[in-house]
Amino acid sequence: MLHLADNTALSVSGSAGFTLTGLQGDLTATGVSGSLNVTTAAVASGLSVATGSGSNTITASALTSGQTLTLTGSNGATVTLNAGAASGNLAAGTYTGNLTVTGGSGANTITVGNGTNTITGGGGADVLTGGSGSDTFNFSSAANLGAAATIAGGAGSDTLAMTAVATLTDANFLNATSIETLRLNGASTITLGANAASTGLVNVATGSGTTSITDSNGVTLNVDATALANNTALTLAGSAAEVVSGLIGNITASTLTGALTVTTGDATDNTIAITTGSAATSISASGAGDTVTINATALAANTLTLTGSAAATVTLGSAGGLAAGTDTGNLTVTGGSGANTIMVGSGNNTVAGGGGADVLTGGTGVDRFVFNLTSDSTVAARDSINNFVHGTDLIDTSAIAGITTIQGLISGGTQIAPHSIAWIQSGADTIVYANSSGAAENQAAADMAITLKLITASTLAGSDFIHF
Repeated sequence: MLHLADNTALSVSGSAGFTLTGLQGDLTATGVSGSLNVTTAAVASGLSVATGSGSNTITASALTSGQTLTLTGSNGATVTLNAGAASGNLAAGTYTGNLTVTGGSGANTITVGNGTNTITGGGGADVLTGGSGSDTFNFSSAANLGAAATIAGGAGSDTLAMTAVATLTDANFLNATSIETLRLNGASTITLGANAASTGLVNVATGSGTTSITDSNGVTLNVDATALANNTALTLAGSAAEVVSGLIGNITASTLTGALTVTTGDATDNTIAITTGSAATSISASGAGDTVTINATALAANTLTLTGSAAATVTLGSAGGLAAGTDTGNLTVTGGSGANTIMVGSGNNTVAGGGGADVLTGGTGVDRFVFNLTSDSTVAARDSINNFVHGTDLIDTSAIAGITTIQGLISGGTQIAPHSIAWIQSGADTIVYANSSGAAENQAAADMAITLKLITASTLAGSDFIHF
């Protein structure tokens, strides 16, 4: 125990470690290269410690309200203040080393320097001020975060980190400034609005549990979903654009009206499910062995852009489009009742356009164009197929019981024979007709009609078709 009077200086130096207890005077330990362990006493006017070049541990739990520890130095230090409601303060604005600071449940005033610092306020009306480095402010609950009077990140890239499951509203960010990242823990729910925008939040890192984010800031939000577990839902809502990375869980964004960009990771169970919002969506998926199931029925008038090498199953809405021309995975695509524009890549793909006059573009792999109903492609609303390759690609009407045979190449006004598939040259294109009835039909009245763009009719064969 050191019995120094308040404001009485003590200097220590050397390569050995020092352990000082009951410190109530000012300490200069800049000449200490070994470990420094200091426990302070209660000091009415506060005290100062200049740390050494070794590891530094300062326990200032005896300091109470209004008593300040002033810390200077350049090496890493751990500082613990009083855990109770009557807790002291830390003034370390000129400190250049990395600090780890733990406050108490009362109102702490904690100021750190330009190191990489971690500050745990502990509750109460804390005044927490970061420096020019990358600072992390830890909070164990939404109540503790909301209670802080000031959270000023300062320069650098700063983080609010929740150390437990939390439900956060925009009001929780009222007193925070210059904070770029929110890091969640476990299953959490957050709502971001004007306060979060003023705080400067542009990044969220999820925890491992079910996570819900509602954001209407008008600023793109980057969501790091690397920690989200397999088969665990990330729900996105609001009008802000969202950029999600590292996804191995699932996304539900059916009410999201902002643009959505997703990059997946490598799911250990090889399954990822994504439900898009209504705005333009881009998904890049290349996890080894992964199959991504994408429900894009909310894309009423927008396009899903798909890239990567993972297999994917895509369901579109009544008028949404798919742009996957550079995708190398095997795709299974189902269109809606309206006119869809669907382009696939170099995988082996199955495309069912559904109703409406769809524009379907195959890739360099083996593509199967599936028609489940005669109404999927009619004379009045005819599908167009680009890049159809004779001998490689297939037109599949096997789900239509009435189409059972091949009539083949026709010319002029030749009728379509009962239960048959026929084709005819039309300019630079070929029109494929199908008749599911038991009577011959004129071309203009055929049950089905499909345009194969830039295809010479005479090159087609019955083997290019699969029928019932």
